[in-house]
Amino acid sequence: MIKTRIGPSFTRAWCVTRPGGRAVVGVPVHRSERVIFNGCRLYGRTTLPHLFANWRQLSTDMDPAVVEARGEECPWCYQPIFVVEKGSSGDNYCDFN
Repeated sequence: MIKTRIGPSFTRAWCVTRPGGRAVVGVPVHRSERVIFNGCRLYGRTTLPHLFANWRQLSTDMDPAVVEARGEECPWCYQPIFVVEKGSSGDNYCDFN
């Protein structure tokens, strides 16, 4: 299990996943992207696509209407599930040195 920040660790997950390998990911999604100090990162329209770069999305239970309706009382409470798959081709160069 990877226990670091989701962005860098998800990039590393792509590097160690075989072509055709899948991942199930749940992250907080909100209409306003931001980092809540000592809490979490809220992903939105700009950051969510970057998180899943190089992955092919197979399915999700995300509802855009729920994302837009979320208030500020609990912005991290909506965490949809994404099922993604690494493609069979592409650049497998991963250097974390």
